[in-house]
Amino acid sequence: MGTKAAILILICSLTGGCLSAAGSDDTWAQLKHVTRARNYVIITSDQSCYDGKILGVSDRSITLSRKDLEPIVIERKDVLRIADSGETDGPILYSGRSSWWDVTKIPLNSKQNTRVVMKSGAKHEGRLGKATDSEIVLTDHGKQTMIVKDEIAIVYFVRLRPLSDSDELLLNELSYLTVFDPKFWSYEWNAGPKIPVLLYDASKPEDDTPLRCSID
Repeated sequence: MGTKAAILILICSLTGGCLSAAGSDDTWAQLKHVTRARNYVIITSDQSCYDGKILGVSDRSITLSRKDLEPIVIERKDVLRIADSGETDGPILYSGRSSWWDVTKIPLNSKQNTRVVMKSGAKHEGRLGKATDSEIVLTDHGKQTMIVKDEIAIVYFVRLRPLSDSDELLLNELSYLTVFDPKFWSYEWNAGPKIPVLLYDASKPEDDTPLRCSID
């Protein structure tokens, strides 16, 4: 265990302040809890892009507020991707399709992990070091594992869970004092709670259409 991780665990145990892990693998459900203070990009099935803040989320739709424009309601069935950071290629938060193309676009050697479930039931997780049309390579603690696409059942991008409204408010109120808050350090060290974003499911129709669009 690294020094940073050990310190983080100690702080969490003493304060009880670290964020708890998400309880659901359904990343659409997570959208109900993410901060409303930041921008997100939604790409729809007709390759339109919408940039704005989340106003509300139901089981069937998401409502986005847009600068100088009327809010827009987008049906879940029409959503291909939701990314944060206000960029079409920002860290993906939700995917509405099964796409190997999306797997190949995971940032290589990212701090975030890629999780693979094999058709045999075996599981692998690590940082993506290579992704081609036919295989991927994961690195975990210096060990590389080459995995052939034909043997893969499911691929997840495992990312930090976005801040909630209450987390965002707390960090803003603390300002420079965030250096003393375990929530801040858990995110800075990539040790906060994670959510798995489903990118590829071999049991579903595969959509490898490249995502290219301009912000509406």
